[in-house]
Amino acid sequence: MLYGEPLPRIVESSEFDRVVWSSPWRTIPDLLVQFDLRPETRLRWTLLAHAPAPGQTTIDLLREQVSHLVNVDLRNAFGH
Repeated sequence: MLYGEPLPRIVESSEFDRVVWSSPWRTIPDLLVQFDLRPETRLRWTLLAHAPAPGQTTIDLLREQVSHLVNVDLRNAFGH
């Protein structure tokens, strides 16, 4: 995440298949990030926003940041 942004917190979860994070962005505090866990260790994440949704440029930036967090930062944290 960007420097100075708050760490997300878990706002909802299901024991085996879903975790929802609070927004890690101060500028969009109502946004949620939902992770759906699938069999065979598949992971899908979805940005959830109330209407009106952020513009496409903002959505693209947020997608890039979540993708980096999940695909780079978390793997590095576990030494992969």
